[in-house]
Amino acid sequence: MGPYYDLIMDPVEGGFTQQFNQCWHSQLDELAKPYSDAIQLRIGNQLRPKLTCWGAAFNTDSAGEINLHQTAQIAAQVEMIHKASLIIDDWVDNDDARRGEKAFHIQFGQNEAILFAIALLSQGIAGINKILCRTSSHYQSLSLYTDTILRMAIGCLEELNLDNISRYDIKKIRRIIDFETIALIKNSFLLGYWSNWDRNCDLEKCLVEIGENCGYIFQLLNDLEPFAAMQSNFDYKGGQNIDVDRNRKNIVVAYIFGASSQKEKKLLSTLTGVPLQDLILQLYLKYSVYNFVCQEAKCLEQMIDGQIKDIWRISRHTNCIEDFQGFVHEVIDLCFSRLC
Repeated sequence: MGPYYDLIMDPVEGGFTQQFNQCWHSQLDELAKPYSDAIQLRIGNQLRPKLTCWGAAFNTDSAGEINLHQTAQIAAQVEMIHKASLIIDDWVDNDDARRGEKAFHIQFGQNEAILFAIALLSQGIAGINKILCRTSSHYQSLSLYTDTILRMAIGCLEELNLDNISRYDIKKIRRIIDFETIALIKNSFLLGYWSNWDRNCDLEKCLVEIGENCGYIFQLLNDLEPFAAMQSNFDYKGGQNIDVDRNRKNIVVAYIFGASSQKEKKLLSTLTGVPLQDLILQLYLKYSVYNFVCQEAKCLEQMIDGQIKDIWRISRHTNCIEDFQGFVHEVIDLCFSRLC
């Protein structure tokens, strides 16, 4: 596509993907075995690490200026948070699998899952501190990193406190998404941007907005998967995953509730088990919620295009914009493809 895209996305010799994998496996080797060889640590799309590198790219005049080794090291610490959150999420939700492979707590046990997640987070904090200790953004980056962990933990706790009424509260669900999903997407971007040599407050604001909208699109379409692609979602998670009967967040379920009649809302708040699941699926079809959610995601994608255009107007660091825009659309298209 272009020099930035090729350097960041292609698994070529000396590129970011190769350097990240080397850093990531090296970091894992410092942790206790056999847990550091867990299946769940060796699979995934590496979206957040790649966002870290794209953030660094926005602070350069050419692809060759990216400090790939340092960026890969930072990205490995970002992945520590992500993997720890997945381990905890699968354990809390009692999911047997992710990407069709055994969840960490199934492979090793529940106690081991919690302790290893703590080890990952601790390793990440120590790593960020060590990598950035001599940079001007050291304290700001370390604060952002630890705040990301805090927000994700608070979001998870708030999700666990949802009940048969609040599980339909769009404002509460949106806040949980902001804490659990958007925080890491957005801050992966910022940590990469801060790792380089220049700062532009207006550009940072654009990157934050892009990160927030990307994170929300990913969660919207992820929450739609159990409805639009039931069998593949079942295979991915090892079971049915609408989550409503366990009072877990799902923005699509909240939208279904919002579209429902008063009689239907009363039923949604009182039914449990299979009758509740069946009613939700009926209302999902009745109110064409699939179309509504997809339209919202497309509107957010258009907003991102507008925010990317803003970068052209406010920053001299524009060489990577076209490549980045291609990357964003590619990832969103991939999310849509998983609904089929």
